[in-house]
Amino acid sequence: KALEIDKDYVSAITELGYCYYALENYDDALKLFNRVMVISKTELRVYYAGLCYFGKKDKDNATKMLNDLTDMNSSYADKLKQKIDKL
Repeated sequence: KALEIDKDYVSAITELGYCYYALENYDDALKLFNRVMVISKTELRVYYAGLCYFGKKDKDNATKMLNDLTDMNSSYADKLKQKIDKL
């Protein structure tokens, strides 16, 4: 409903992305995370996008998210790297 009122409501887009991630619907989650990262790129959004790529076994794009986290000096970088190393 919130997105019907404001299609660029960052918090609603992000939370919906988390829901899709939790349901293992990685494609829809990524659409939302990528959409919201154009507006506001945060460590947590990049991390969850990386987790979605990991879930899809897409090592190349997961590594791109890892590189973004590393550039941000994020503590999430190590967590994502551990997962990527398993691919």
